[in-house]
Amino acid sequence: MVFTTVQQYIMKLLKSYRCLRDDQIDRLVCAEMKYKPEYALRQRERILNLCSHMVRRPLDGYTGMNGAEADNDLIAAMDVMLMFLPQRLAAYRRGKPPFKLAFVKEDPNGQLRAYYVAVVRMGMELILSEQAQCAYKGRGNVVLFLLEDIQQAEAIDVPFEHYYVVREEDGFQFFEGEPVSDGE
Repeated sequence: MVFTTVQQYIMKLLKSYRCLRDDQIDRLVCAEMKYKPEYALRQRERILNLCSHMVRRPLDGYTGMNGAEADNDLIAAMDVMLMFLPQRLAAYRRGKPPFKLAFVKEDPNGQLRAYYVAVVRMGMELILSEQAQCAYKGRGNVVLFLLEDIQQAEAIDVPFEHYYVVREEDGFQFFEGEPVSDGE
């Protein structure tokens, strides 16, 4: 079967992330390939028709590989990453635990920086702090802790640059975290 470039990209997304919301797929296609949303929608729908043996709709508004269920933490992490669009992302991929997603983008000074998104469930703050410290790689990277409530931030102590992200009705709110020194 021969796919267009956009269809190949959508299949690559689905193979990597297994299941995404339709609007996330469309926004990634538009950002990566500079197409209009209507075109991305048509290509996504065409894949559903052409590849029904591989791709399906597990829930209304979602597209995924057969057998894949929506990973709500990954979906939320993807929403955080998409907040950085329309600026083009240099790269993005599924994160390694405890991070759900990793992406690279230019900072205001034109330097490439890696961002890691970690979803923090209520009561898991200390464990995730420890896991993040073990998994954190290098200077210049930024960790985005996606919290259920801003009160969780009090229990997160990490010695590197980080931000707290809290979902609100109209989007996300970002709060700058204070890195603690290793001696504290």
